[in-house]
Amino acid sequence: MFARRSTFLSLLIAICGVIRYGTGGSRPVSVIAHMVNTPNSIRWALAQGANGIEIDLKFEDSHPARFHHGFPCDCTCFLSYATFHDSGCMVLGEGCSASTDVAEMTDFLGSTEIVSSPLALIYIDAKLDKSVPNYAEAGANVVRLFNDKVLARGYRGQIILGSSTISRSAFLRGALREAANSNYADRYFYAIGQEGKKADKVLKSSLQLGTRNIVYNTGASACFPYKTFYNAIRYSLQSKAYAAVGIWTVDQEGSIRNYLNAGVDFIVTNRPKVAADIIGRQNVPYLKQLPVS
Repeated sequence: MFARRSTFLSLLIAICGVIRYGTGGSRPVSVIAHMVNTPNSIRWALAQGANGIEIDLKFEDSHPARFHHGFPCDCTCFLSYATFHDSGCMVLGEGCSASTDVAEMTDFLGSTEIVSSPLALIYIDAKLDKSVPNYAEAGANVVRLFNDKVLARGYRGQIILGSSTISRSAFLRGALREAANSNYADRYFYAIGQEGKKADKVLKSSLQLGTRNIVYNTGASACFPYKTFYNAIRYSLQSKAYAAVGIWTVDQEGSIRNYLNAGVDFIVTNRPKVAADIIGRQNVPYLKQLPVS
């Protein structure tokens, strides 16, 4: 197995510059804004200090159709309303129903506004269910779409493709094969993100993909902050197999600090400003902004 972070973080450092972490050493930590499924919410996330976005992709047959989470989501739980008035759920008012069709979203992500922005990471959470007849074909279609509409138009960051479970990892294999035949193979990373504490099984399945561009991501809805995944995070870090290891969806300040101390490389959150301020803006690997012509 190869050294952890060797691909993912070296690329981030190369395109974002050397990042100082705390008072010594260097360790960039990314802030990924959760469930930002409209251009308006993406603009908000970047203004809040996020260098990454998580968007939820739904399909018609095996074709990407729209970015939409649906009910239930973090915005439906009492915790978000009672405690976190600075979360995306409260500020944006879009809730679980926010939706953008694929053509509009990819046009935005490939636009000069985003190409010139500090957006370094796009995490695509594939919402796969039994209505999708061919997971591998769906994965290939996503790569074709983002190659043509986003990367070819100048987006400089990285894309993480997420399958919820091991049983749906054919999506990742299809995406990987398509990416390998393109000019952008090194820009794609692959994650199985909703297997809870089954870090050993996720590692085995991830290694079977046959690429070093694998990412570990686990967690639970921000509605359930009592669920913790420190052992799974430590196991995955110690494996030294992953390009990056992250946690979702973490909104409480204490939990953000605890996962940073555990060594995560990225945090998915509904409160990107809070996370960015705790990490320190100088430690978040933003893309160097380009002038807009």
